[in-house]
Amino acid sequence: MILLSRKRLIFISLLKQYDEQLFQPRNENEMELVKINLKKFESIKRSLTYFCYSSLTMSVIAPYFHQEPFGLPFEAWYPIDMSYCLYVAAYIHQTIAITLLAFGFIFGEILVIQSMTFVGLQCDLLCYRLKSIKVKQNSDKENKIILTEYVRNHLMILKFLDITGEMYGMTYLLQLFACTTTFCTGLFLLTVTENSFEYFYLLSYIMAQSFLLLTPCWSATQMTRKSEKIPTAAYSADWIHGTNSFKQMLILIILRSQTPMKFYAGNFFELSLDTYVSICRASYSYFTLLSKMTNEK
Repeated sequence: MILLSRKRLIFISLLKQYDEQLFQPRNENEMELVKINLKKFESIKRSLTYFCYSSLTMSVIAPYFHQEPFGLPFEAWYPIDMSYCLYVAAYIHQTIAITLLAFGFIFGEILVIQSMTFVGLQCDLLCYRLKSIKVKQNSDKENKIILTEYVRNHLMILKFLDITGEMYGMTYLLQLFACTTTFCTGLFLLTVTENSFEYFYLLSYIMAQSFLLLTPCWSATQMTRKSEKIPTAAYSADWIHGTNSFKQMLILIILRSQTPMKFYAGNFFELSLDTYVSICRASYSYFTLLSKMTNEK
């Protein structure tokens, strides 16, 4: 959240992009595409919120299942004698802190997911518009105007994705490393804990962290796959009856859209399902190494 707060101007420019006229649906068929994408986004958002709130609830009620008195959601040392009143104050402090932290994570994830969903939606709309092109006979100028508009539409989608990467890229680079560490340590703690409630708490925490990383990776993969359909949609246009200049502009769109749209974490790692699987494998490898070192001691 600190990194995001430092990029307020970029965030404001990103919000302004949503109001661009070329991004707005124009007919009922395009509105239907918008509804389909919004429905998927709402499902992802509800699932993400459910997993995070479940883990948050387990964290808050965990002290009631501790064997020792004055248990806290997170073990901490305080340079004072822990009386009941001070314990209640520390418990409330930790509860508020982890609640705000959870809200921050959920808010940040939803922002990234909705940005990728928006890019995927715009790819769907552009594909629909390209497929719907009907060349008008004896009106080459009007045909060029329509095609030029779609070229601008594609460029604006790329610009929106660039701003999104500039806004959230470094944040997700840090989250990739954090999730790798979380998975590794969480799995290790699962093997050494003797408290049944703590076991389920750790399991819910790992699942929540996993879902926090899975949802943007899945959204980025869907966005990339939708962008890969743009060249085929352009080829499906009614170009046979067009002039040579019209065909050349259409070829330009096909060539420019050959490179799929991808979201990169800090310009280092592509955010995709393959990256998610790689993180899970790396975490399990580190967990195996950590367990082996512990057993040898």
